[in-house]
Formats: sequence, structure tokens, C-alpha cells
Amino acid sequence: MLRWTRTVPLATHLAMLGSRSYFAALGPAAAPVLEDERAALLKVFPDGRVEEAYRLDLTVARRPVS
Repeated sequence: MLRWTRTVPLATHLAMLGSRSYFAALGPAAAPVLEDERAALLKVFPDGRVEEAYRLDLTVARRPVS
């Protein structure tokens, strides 16, 4: 398992969030959802820099050599 974090501006985080297919499916209804997310994130990250945490799990399967 590999864990890492990155810090990005709030606008970058919201742009990435808004690019997800479920937001695209919402169409114009996505705007108020993203504004609510912006308000919630600014309470946690008042400087406008969002820390994103990631985790990678890698499983490798090997085939027997024949």
C-alpha cells in the first residue's frame, strides 16, 4: 500500500470534481452542488488550499511459466 497527499487550490479541486461523469450527468443541476461543496471545503480549508489524500493498492498476479 502506498499513501500520499497533495495540496491544490480549491478551484483545481472543484474543477476535477466537476469533471467526473456523475456531475456531467447532472448538467446545470451540478452548479449548486459544487457551490455547496465550495462552502463546505472553505470551512475546513479556509486558506483555499485543499489537501487531497490518496491510497494505492497494487496486486500482481503471475502466470506460471510453461
